[in-house]
Amino acid sequence: MITNETTQETDTPWKDIIETLFQQFMEFFFPDAHAGIDWSRKPVFLDKELQQVMRGAATGRRYVDQLVKVWRVGGEETWVLIHIEVQGQRDRAFPRRMFVYHNRLFDHYGCLVGSFVVLADDYSNWRPQEYRHSLWGVEVGLRFRTAKLLDYRESWAELERNRNPFAVVAMAHLQAQANKRNENERLRWRLILAKMLYKRGYTREEVLALFRFMEYVLALPEALEIEYERQMEVFEEGQKVTYLSRFEKRGMRQGLQQGLKEGAQKGAATLILRLLRQRLGGVDTRARARILTLPIERLEELGVAVLDFSAPKDLAAWLNKHASP
Repeated sequence: MITNETTQETDTPWKDIIETLFQQFMEFFFPDAHAGIDWSRKPVFLDKELQQVMRGAATGRRYVDQLVKVWRVGGEETWVLIHIEVQGQRDRAFPRRMFVYHNRLFDHYGCLVGSFVVLADDYSNWRPQEYRHSLWGVEVGLRFRTAKLLDYRESWAELERNRNPFAVVAMAHLQAQANKRNENERLRWRLILAKMLYKRGYTREEVLALFRFMEYVLALPEALEIEYERQMEVFEEGQKVTYLSRFEKRGMRQGLQQGLKEGAQKGAATLILRLLRQRLGGVDTRARARILTLPIERLEELGVAVLDFSAPKDLAAWLNKHASP
């Protein structure tokens, strides 16, 4: 069953940047499909409709699921389901989940559905593309489109030449994967990519979406965040265009801290659980119960520690040290 807590997982920078730059997303990852869409007609995002259709579907974990209404170049109306996997672990149930989603949407709307997936995990050999089952000669299945972010690691120079904003998204994601525990490298790459934005002639909308995405995937502890801002201010002094004011930068940097304080203990715990699901793919019942009892000071510490977690055992070790059994 899709609960309110589960649907909160979709509220991520991936969701934000896809909604903001959907045309660029399709052009970068699925150019043939992009060519078949009539971009003179504005795509319509149908989050509420998707939640209604999927209610009651026993499909396991959900991450960034989006339903978008588009029109084909020939004038025909169609629906496109975009499913983005942001987890760092393989999921055996994933192909079946795509099959269930596709069938439910086709049955509900009675029109063609395109199923597209970006695999953001770090397992090079995990490449699901289809789901099939058969009984006594009766066979059904689905073959869906995928793009594997790890594949772009072998074409870094091409990413540097590609002016599509999602080339920067791919570079940020790959460097975040490569430097999970190296804060100084995360700082170095965030600076490199941020400065790159000023030289590519992006629109303000594109730049702001990319800054928000990089702030999430290349997150930094407070001291290095301040150093990042200092170096960017020095860099901007020599630029003719400044995309973010000091106020906007401060607002972006303090976003997590504000969410923790404004939500008080309960809201802070909910936010931390959401961050942990995004980082680890899930939180077991016992760990969740312990987190819900933490005081807000401990939750703020956990919010920073999450940046260095790469497996459930990291969370367990932190709780054993800082929380009551």
